[in-house]
Amino acid sequence: MMKDFFIFIVALAAAVLVWKLLTKWLRAKGHRGIVVVPLGLVVSLLSFFLAAGLMLPDPQKKVEKAEAKAEKVEPEKVAATPEKPVAPPAPAEPAIKDKRLDQLTAADEQVIKDSIKKLQEDEIAEVSFVSPEFVKITYLRKSVWDDKHWVSSFMHDALRLVQKLPQASAPFKFKKVTFLVQTATVDKLGRKGHQLGMAVTYNTEDFNGANWGNMSAWNMADMASEVSFRRLGLESAVEYCKDEDNAKYANVFCRRVVSAVM
Repeated sequence: MMKDFFIFIVALAAAVLVWKLLTKWLRAKGHRGIVVVPLGLVVSLLSFFLAAGLMLPDPQKKVEKAEAKAEKVEPEKVAATPEKPVAPPAPAEPAIKDKRLDQLTAADEQVIKDSIKKLQEDEIAEVSFVSPEFVKITYLRKSVWDDKHWVSSFMHDALRLVQKLPQASAPFKFKKVTFLVQTATVDKLGRKGHQLGMAVTYNTEDFNGANWGNMSAWNMADMASEVSFRRLGLESAVEYCKDEDNAKYANVFCRRVVSAVM
């Protein structure tokens, strides 16, 4: 750094000296400022760069000097600090959140299924993945005798389940969810069981931007993309739609019921 500064000062001094001598000589010859100043500046600049160039070290010599210095390293010192071989890191098992559904182990799948079941453990009997974007939930309604409220109770539960499904199944964003709504049965010998009453499918993208505080069970009935009925489920749905408010505010669902009856 100091050497470069010294070269600059010497080159500048040479330029100033040339300026003074040249301008003095030109004025002595009778030349005016219009000639003296430009010519003096040009020659002074040339003098500055010439002086600096003469004093700067030769780049080739500088490289050779550096190489010679590198060659002076003692072999013993190099040998005294050998490089330790670095073992390649073991491939990390990707976290569940980094996997696709079709890459999950059986244990991974069970973690997600259990998380969905915990949303409503008494009613959710089974969770199955149809595809990375489609889930089926087997849902049990325990009431046997109250047909009208069998549908209504499910729609209230669907409101909570669809709202919480993205968090429970994270990081998967299921685009489609089908509820297989079971109804409790008792046969002629008094034996209890369950039978599929209806299948209700939702396209979850339809709920993007939903104000869940204003959503109701009637909204859930009407927003189903598909509804199919079995005998017991259809009988309960008919009773549900006989209610004036249900027929009015869940009219899309009730029109489907009428079509199924016909």
